[in-house]
Amino acid sequence: MPKYLLYLPRYHRGDVFNTLKALFFDEFAPLREEGLNVLKLEFGRFYRAYFSILEAVSLGYVTPKEISDKTGMKILTVGKYLSELTNNYEYLTREVPVTENPLKTRKVAYRIKDEFFNFWFRFIYHNYTMLEENPEKVFEKFKREFQPFVGKTYEKIAQEFVKKLDLSFKLERVGRWWHKGEEVDVVAYNRHNVALFEVKWRDLKLKDVRRILRELERKAELLPLKGTYTFGVIARSIEDKEELREEGILAFDLRDIIR
Repeated sequence: MPKYLLYLPRYHRGDVFNTLKALFFDEFAPLREEGLNVLKLEFGRFYRAYFSILEAVSLGYVTPKEISDKTGMKILTVGKYLSELTNNYEYLTREVPVTENPLKTRKVAYRIKDEFFNFWFRFIYHNYTMLEENPEKVFEKFKREFQPFVGKTYEKIAQEFVKKLDLSFKLERVGRWWHKGEEVDVVAYNRHNVALFEVKWRDLKLKDVRRILRELERKAELLPLKGTYTFGVIARSIEDKEELREEGILAFDLRDIIR
């Protein structure tokens, strides 16, 4: 939203945390009530049910069963609202493991498409009562939880980055894979080639990358894909990145993504 971008120079406080505090957490912060004002108008008098589901998804409850348990709604009711939020309002997106047929699989996860609303539900709406009573406590809690939140967003950015990479083979599908507690952040493949990536929003040393690659090799045995496998890491920064590339490892960091 251009309106939100216009707030940045006015409320900039020298670093990310204090700028977000001025935008969202202070008593008269301009974006503190924004999610409520926008979505309450759109959803009408049934907004609380929609809000409950969006809050649950922002907190990591992403399957229909998890959302049902978290909100206390019946699974059929949750299904109705998920369909509306995905197909009519387009605030949610439906995700399936990248190796599955989207029309046949029951392995479904949901995420909030808009990062502003994802942030607002996770850190503002979820803490609404406490924000009125003790805003400093909410802000300190937010600072502790912000790093993993950014990490999940970085995974989505990494997926889009991989779609534009020259991997020496034509991509058929790119996405996340998961099964029985195992997960690969980005899988890119066609009939004969597979590239697996682990995504980390932190600074990695060479030994960290080696450990991650060993784990990716283990997970490769679990995937139902045949072909030649290549492994990669996408991090905030990577030590000795060129050395890894010389070994055939797909090593990228934030500088590569920005470039």
